[in-house]
Amino acid sequence: MRLLYYIQEKIDLPKKKWVSVPLSDLDQKMKQRLWHMYEETYKSIGLHIEDVNKLTNKYKVSWMIDVDQDSDPDAFIIYKETPYGNKIALLGSDNKKLHKRLLVYKVLKLLRTKGWFVEASHKLADIFVSKNINIIKDKKTIEKVLNKPNIQMINDEGLYKRKIGALGYKEKRLFGNIL
Repeated sequence: MRLLYYIQEKIDLPKKKWVSVPLSDLDQKMKQRLWHMYEETYKSIGLHIEDVNKLTNKYKVSWMIDVDQDSDPDAFIIYKETPYGNKIALLGSDNKKLHKRLLVYKVLKLLRTKGWFVEASHKLADIFVSKNINIIKDKKTIEKVLNKPNIQMINDEGLYKRKIGALGYKEKRLFGNIL
């Protein structure tokens, strides 16, 4: 009951509407819910954040949505402000088909908006390519926006490789509309 009160009073997470929520406003139970969705989403491609505290300390704001009967969020988009706009850093869901679809629709909408971008790989990158989301292809621009010198370009289509913590080198693309 306390969690329901917390969401309604402090977070005000209405049904079927994306809401921007400061991660500092989440209680421990909500942080654990977010962590569980992060683990479920990234376990097949690699977790690059070690625990829930590092997740909520590193990032400040998240979009969240709740569409089912319970009061827990069903999907999230964590982003951070940069000089080039809002970088979507992490996203995930509880793995239900509808919730994943709502998540992808929201991210597509954001990426078509000036000042939103994401570094993506795997299936998500394939979706962005198929939906004609802008790919940033210039090496110098990518390095500047990500503040990561020495990325290794793989092709002229914006595919590059860079080191991501303990995960090692990963292939990525930068999508969206930087400022």
